[in-house]
Amino acid sequence: MNAPKQLLFFVVALSCVFSSTSVFSQQKDNAGKEFYLAFGTNQGGGSDDNSFQLYITGKTATKGTVEVKALSFVRNFTVTPGQITTIDLPSDGNGGPTVELLESDEEKIIKGKAVHITADDEVAVYGMNHKQYSTDAFMGIPI
Repeated sequence: MNAPKQLLFFVVALSCVFSSTSVFSQQKDNAGKEFYLAFGTNQGGGSDDNSFQLYITGKTATKGTVEVKALSFVRNFTVTPGQITTIDLPSDGNGGPTVELLESDEEKIIKGKAVHITADDEVAVYGMNHKQYSTDAFMGIPI
Protein backbone atom coordinates (compact mmCIF):
# COMPACT_ATOMS: atom_id res chain seq x y z
CA MET A 1 0.00 0.00 0.00
CA ASN A 2 1.15 3.50 -0.65
CA ALA A 3 1.18 6.17 2.08
CA PRO A 4 -2.25 7.79 1.36
CA LYS A 5 -3.99 4.39 1.30
CA GLN A 6 -2.26 3.35 4.52
CA LEU A 7 -3.36 6.59 6.20
CA LEU A 8 -6.96 6.13 4.99
CA PHE A 9 -6.97 2.51 6.24
CA PHE A 10 -5.60 3.64 9.61
CA VAL A 11 -8.23 6.40 9.95
CA VAL A 12 -11.10 4.05 9.00
CA ALA A 13 -9.85 1.34 11.39
CA LEU A 14 -9.52 3.84 14.22
CA SER A 15 -12.99 5.25 13.66
CA CYS A 16 -14.45 1.73 13.73
CA VAL A 17 -12.73 1.00 17.02
CA PHE A 18 -13.86 4.24 18.66
CA SER A 19 -17.43 4.09 17.33
CA SER A 20 -17.92 0.53 18.61
CA THR A 21 -16.34 1.46 21.96
CA SER A 22 -18.68 4.42 22.38
CA VAL A 23 -21.73 2.25 21.61
CA PHE A 24 -20.76 -0.20 24.36
CA SER A 25 -19.79 2.52 26.83
CA GLN A 26 -23.18 4.16 26.52
CA GLN A 27 -24.79 1.11 28.10
CA LYS A 28 -22.80 1.50 31.34
CA ASP A 29 -23.88 3.65 34.25
CA ASN A 30 -23.11 4.00 37.95
CA ALA A 31 -26.06 1.92 39.20
CA GLY A 32 -25.43 -1.48 40.70
CA LYS A 33 -26.16 -3.93 43.49
CA GLU A 34 -22.65 -4.21 44.96
CA PHE A 35 -19.85 -1.72 45.56
CA TYR A 36 -16.46 -1.63 47.31
CA LEU A 37 -15.23 1.85 48.18
CA ALA A 38 -12.25 3.33 50.02
CA PHE A 39 -11.77 6.76 51.56
CA GLY A 40 -8.26 8.05 50.90
CA THR A 41 -6.38 10.43 53.17
CA ASN A 42 -7.88 13.92 53.30
CA GLN A 43 -5.26 16.56 54.08
CA GLY A 44 -7.80 18.95 55.65
CA GLY A 45 -7.05 20.50 59.02
CA GLY A 46 -8.14 19.35 62.45
CA SER A 47 -10.03 16.24 63.47
CA ASP A 48 -13.02 17.76 65.26
CA ASP A 49 -15.00 18.28 62.07
CA ASN A 50 -14.31 14.97 60.26
CA SER A 51 -17.19 13.30 58.51
CA PHE A 52 -17.36 10.42 56.09
CA GLN A 53 -20.71 9.83 54.46
CA LEU A 54 -22.36 7.76 51.78
CA TYR A 55 -25.28 9.05 49.75
CA ILE A 56 -27.38 6.27 48.24
CA THR A 57 -30.27 6.70 45.82
CA GLY A 58 -32.20 4.61 43.33
CA LYS A 59 -35.11 4.43 40.93
CA THR A 60 -36.92 1.72 42.93
CA ALA A 61 -37.60 1.10 46.60
CA THR A 62 -34.97 -1.27 47.94
CA LYS A 63 -33.01 -2.37 50.99
CA GLY A 64 -29.32 -2.88 51.51
CA THR A 65 -26.37 -3.04 53.87
CA VAL A 66 -23.18 -1.03 54.39
CA GLU A 67 -20.36 -2.93 56.08
CA VAL A 68 -16.76 -2.21 57.11
CA LYS A 69 -15.52 -5.52 58.50
CA ALA A 70 -12.30 -4.20 60.08
CA LEU A 71 -14.31 -1.71 62.13
CA SER A 72 -17.20 -4.08 62.97
CA PHE A 73 -19.50 -1.53 61.33
CA VAL A 74 -22.81 -2.66 59.81
CA ARG A 75 -25.76 -0.43 58.84
CA ASN A 76 -28.91 -1.48 57.05
CA PHE A 77 -30.57 1.08 54.81
CA THR A 78 -33.69 1.58 52.73
CA VAL A 79 -34.01 3.64 49.58
CA THR A 80 -37.12 5.57 48.62
CA PRO A 81 -37.23 6.20 44.84
CA GLY A 82 -35.90 9.64 43.93
CA GLN A 83 -34.68 10.43 47.45
CA ILE A 84 -31.21 10.28 49.00
CA THR A 85 -30.38 8.03 51.95
CA THR A 86 -27.39 9.23 53.99
CA ILE A 87 -25.14 6.83 55.90
CA ASP A 88 -22.66 8.27 58.42
CA LEU A 89 -19.48 6.20 58.57
CA PRO A 90 -16.96 5.91 61.43
CA SER A 91 -14.92 9.11 61.41
CA ASP A 92 -13.01 9.58 64.65
CA GLY A 93 -9.67 11.03 63.57
CA ASN A 94 -8.29 10.99 67.12
CA GLY A 95 -6.94 7.46 66.93
CA GLY A 96 -10.36 5.82 67.07
CA PRO A 97 -12.04 3.86 64.30
CA THR A 98 -12.27 5.58 60.93
CA VAL A 99 -12.88 4.52 57.34
CA GLU A 100 -10.17 6.96 56.23
CA LEU A 101 -6.98 5.36 54.96
CA LEU A 102 -4.46 7.37 56.96
CA GLU A 103 -0.93 8.30 55.94
CA SER A 104 0.35 5.72 58.45
CA ASP A 105 -1.55 3.12 56.39
CA GLU A 106 0.40 4.04 53.24
CA GLU A 107 1.68 1.02 51.32
CA LYS A 108 -0.02 -1.43 53.69
CA ILE A 109 -2.74 -3.92 52.98
CA ILE A 110 -5.49 -3.36 55.51
CA LYS A 111 -7.92 -6.23 55.31
CA GLY A 112 -11.57 -5.39 55.76
CA LYS A 113 -11.24 -1.58 55.74
CA ALA A 114 -13.04 -1.19 52.42
CA VAL A 115 -16.64 -0.01 52.60
CA HIS A 116 -18.82 -2.79 51.17
CA ILE A 117 -22.30 -1.82 49.97
CA THR A 118 -24.89 -4.34 48.82
CA ALA A 119 -28.49 -3.72 47.77
CA ASP A 120 -31.39 -5.89 46.68
CA ASP A 121 -31.99 -3.68 43.60
CA GLU A 122 -29.78 -1.24 41.71
CA VAL A 123 -28.68 1.91 43.52
CA ALA A 124 -26.21 4.72 42.88
CA VAL A 125 -23.64 5.49 45.59
CA TYR A 126 -21.66 8.66 46.23
CA GLY A 127 -19.08 9.22 48.96
CA MET A 128 -18.00 12.38 50.74
CA ASN A 129 -15.06 12.97 53.06
CA HIS A 130 -15.16 16.31 54.89
CA LYS A 131 -12.57 17.91 57.13
CA GLN A 132 -11.98 21.52 58.06
CA TYR A 133 -10.73 23.34 54.93
CA SER A 134 -11.17 20.33 52.64
CA THR A 135 -13.95 18.20 51.17
CA ASP A 136 -13.50 15.28 48.78
CA ALA A 137 -16.38 13.61 46.96
CA PHE A 138 -16.62 10.74 44.51
CA MET A 139 -19.04 8.54 42.62
CA GLY A 140 -18.98 4.81 43.40
CA ILE A 141 -18.65 2.40 40.50
CA PRO A 142 -20.40 -0.97 40.98
CA ILE A 143 -18.45 -4.20 40.69
